[in-house]
Amino acid sequence: MRFFDCHAEFGTPERPGLVRCRTAEELLVEMDRHGIERALVRHAALRTDSPVVGNEVAVAACRDHPRLVPTWAILPPQTGELPPPAAFVERMRESGVGAVWMLPETHRYVPDRVSLGPLVDALAAARVPVLLPLSELGWPGVHRVMAEFPKLTAVVTGHGSWGDDRLFRPLLEKYEGFHIDTSLYVVDQGLELGVRRYGPERFVFSTGYPSWVMGGPVEMLRGAPIADGARDAISHGNLERLLAWAGPMDSALAPTLSQGELSDRENRRWDHRWPVVDLHGHFGPYTKIWFPSDNAAGMLRTMGRCGVWVIVCSHHTAIGGDPHDGNRRLREDALEPHPDRFLGYYAWNPHYADEHVRDLESFPPHPGFVGFKAHPNWHGVPLTHDGYRPMLEYAEHHRVPILSHTWGGSATDGPAVVSEVAELYPSIPLLLGHGLYGDWDEAVRVARAHPNTYLELTAAYAVAGVVEKYVGEVGSRRVVFGTDLPWYDPLHEIGCILHARIGDDDRENILYRNAVRIFPAVAERLAWTDGSGGAC
Repeated sequence: MRFFDCHAEFGTPERPGLVRCRTAEELLVEMDRHGIERALVRHAALRTDSPVVGNEVAVAACRDHPRLVPTWAILPPQTGELPPPAAFVERMRESGVGAVWMLPETHRYVPDRVSLGPLVDALAAARVPVLLPLSELGWPGVHRVMAEFPKLTAVVTGHGSWGDDRLFRPLLEKYEGFHIDTSLYVVDQGLELGVRRYGPERFVFSTGYPSWVMGGPVEMLRGAPIADGARDAISHGNLERLLAWAGPMDSALAPTLSQGELSDRENRRWDHRWPVVDLHGHFGPYTKIWFPSDNAAGMLRTMGRCGVWVIVCSHHTAIGGDPHDGNRRLREDALEPHPDRFLGYYAWNPHYADEHVRDLESFPPHPGFVGFKAHPNWHGVPLTHDGYRPMLEYAEHHRVPILSHTWGGSATDGPAVVSEVAELYPSIPLLLGHGLYGDWDEAVRVARAHPNTYLELTAAYAVAGVVEKYVGEVGSRRVVFGTDLPWYDPLHEIGCILHARIGDDDRENILYRNAVRIFPAVAERLAWTDGSGGAC
């Protein structure tokens, strides 16, 4: 299977992430590890310098690397910083530049016809792809650009891990030149149904490396339930077609790897060699996002495709609406009809603590409830709030696991609050949902200080370097697998873990062993041993 990445980067950004990719050679090493043949690349200089400088730096940096196709950034032509529109397009073709970026926040201009009309019209006439990063434009900005330039060949990049189908599907239906990249299009079954409705031609493989992990998009596309022809179109064919405006491409392929390197890469392909236990799932419809697989049938289909044996989940309604109705729905729709595959978190809303306390008299209300779910951010109070105290005290006394939403810098569930709870209730197995996302160093500090805490990977796994950091600095026995299913396709996270620079023993700990250690009910359902007859 061939991969042509629509968006990878290298250079020296002003704020590097956990993984730094300074040179073309470093990028090519990662591409080789993941079996990616080519990449359309954005040099960091396109953001840190004026495009007058950055565009030329990008071309020079890619000149000796035919697998890398450079991109440029555009500016309003009124200032005369770049060549006139027709000359600009011709200069792109002569320089081997494949596409342009619209970066209005970085370069301070208004992305509309008044500012960009002559230039974007020339790009549209030549069918030059224009890359629209959602971080710079937002969906209202993307809608405005497409409305003012309806013949534009456009690719929206980095459109976020929250399902955005309600925001981009209208654009797919109205503008035939509109495309979506796959770097963070991870809503479960979204790609499958998008291909079915709009055809594979509208989706373009992308990783966003080094901000994001390469392995997730690779494995998600490999395992997507779509026809091989559609898979090939998305993985490389569509981007090759979009870049055809510039003329024939160099036929050079990835360099020949040694047998050992090839074997290592093949070994990282997901083949269901281990069971997977998802410790952060949800269930039911959600007000802000369309989930194709928000019911038992849809989730079981995905779990079977991805090799997820058991999922522990909470109902969206129980967290964000009527907690008693939501917990009841989870019991009736998942725990009772599918006891071997679904386990539940009893969702606790601190604003209704008095009502929840009654359930504690005969907890759990169903044997499938094996833990509590707290979401201080949604409920607007910290995890230390009095409304959570009965749950925390019960969990401490009975050693019941709690999965709490956490986020770096949050006043309700950030590092300081989580540390206080872990200190006060040391017997609770406390799963830090999203692993204190964004505050990676503090997450490590909290986990080291409190052995009853576990860093749960939902969403965090996609950030390049996070899995390696947590495993290297805390240990894989304290890191657990979760996907937010039906929010995210499990294959995306499996790919991130499979391709991470960690050992197989670490992968097994994350994928299932730690879940077995934390939840006796999981151990009963897996009936799994470590191969020597001992419980894992």
